[in-house]
Amino acid sequence: MDHYGDTVNCHAEKKSCISPKEDSLENISRIEKTAIRMGIYLSSKLLRNEEYYEKTAPEVTYAFCSFDGTDQEAEEHLKKIISMGPKLAMASRGARGCILYDGRNFYRQPAAPLTEVKDTLGAGDSLIASFLTGYIGRRKNGMAEETAICESLEEAAAFAACICGMEGAFGYGKKYE
Repeated sequence: MDHYGDTVNCHAEKKSCISPKEDSLENISRIEKTAIRMGIYLSSKLLRNEEYYEKTAPEVTYAFCSFDGTDQEAEEHLKKIISMGPKLAMASRGARGCILYDGRNFYRQPAAPLTEVKDTLGAGDSLIASFLTGYIGRRKNGMAEETAICESLEEAAAFAACICGMEGAFGYGKKYE
């Protein structure tokens, strides 16, 4: 994976074929060892797959998941993820916003208000992308950790809400009657 050598950040989603198999996890490890901050979406469908979490989470800097449970359950889940190695873990919660944990503090960001929901496809990915871009940029520019997290979460929630207001987040909107 030498082509990642000039890259600063890398984020993998659930369909990136990263699995508990040793060859896939070796690639994550190789990326992380090149001083690249690696983020990964730990699918909520894999919550019951402890092996996936135990092998993947220690190799990444930022972990993301969607979580439908209570706030307390989400907090416990994020604590578990952080205990495995990532620096930050975030649970997106749809209309309930998101919760981020840094190993010390929980940060809650309500979903940004919407005037009209047209399509939620891509909102979670947009939340993650906007958060990572904002957070890493702010930290690189010397902003304090807590301020960088709070400002980036607020910005990410607004961006995700914007995506929900667009027809067909991937450009293929269809009207259903």
